[in-house]
Amino acid sequence: MKTSPTIANLASALVQALPTLSNPAFDSVNPTFKTAKNPDGSGYASLAAHIAATKSALAPFGLVVVQFPTSPGPDLVGIETVIVHSSGEWISNECSVALHPTTRVNKQTGEPEVVPPTAQNAASATTYLRRYGLAACLGLVGERDDDGEEASNAAPRPSATPYAAPRSVPASNPAPRPAAAPSSGGPRTPAPPVIDGPHLDAVIPFGKNKDQRLRDLSPNSLFWYFENYQPKPYKGRISDKDQALRDALDAAFGRSNPGESAPAPEASEDGVPF
Repeated sequence: MKTSPTIANLASALVQALPTLSNPAFDSVNPTFKTAKNPDGSGYASLAAHIAATKSALAPFGLVVVQFPTSPGPDLVGIETVIVHSSGEWISNECSVALHPTTRVNKQTGEPEVVPPTAQNAASATTYLRRYGLAACLGLVGERDDDGEEASNAAPRPSATPYAAPRSVPASNPAPRPAAAPSSGGPRTPAPPVIDGPHLDAVIPFGKNKDQRLRDLSPNSLFWYFENYQPKPYKGRISDKDQALRDALDAAFGRSNPGESAPAPEASEDGVPF
């Protein structure tokens, strides 16, 4: 939490304003949370309902709430919520969530493919954080209180797993890397812990994470690159920087073979966004 040097006027205004606020109306339904009493899903208050319940009610006390999107780290989206008083005093706090790649079935090939987070994912997370940030700072309730039932008793939801693109050995037949264990069709074991070392200072030379070091990525993003990235030859040769990135990814998860060339995939449209 951050504040202006003084907040005496702001605090006095909040003490007077908060008792006049009412919880926002539950004007939306979450269809993924169904109960016997609510077979269509649980009700909650939308962002618009939160704003309608607070904006006009705070104004007579010289108060306004402003919110700014932030990006506190790689693969993170956040919101900073600021309460401002007409005296110039303010108080703020920030909350954030991680964005993760998802897996979907390619309509043309029928094979699973990994989809990086999109702008729509970020926008949805931003709206979610704005609702919770506004409710938290003003003491509002915008959803049903289940006394922690869902968090305590619900079975874990399956998470998306990265799709491991097949690797083929080129005609030059370099020594192959140890192949990943074939999938049995069941759930995959969690990714192994990341091994620290100078290899994590390798820099990604392409894509939306261009010029970022491996150590600056989230573990999920790092494992996604490990599973999916294969350097592709140009004019029959893999560049040194692409080979160095592949070696660094292998070293990060304990599958390093220094000095070997990474097997190159056949020239095809594999759908990997590099």
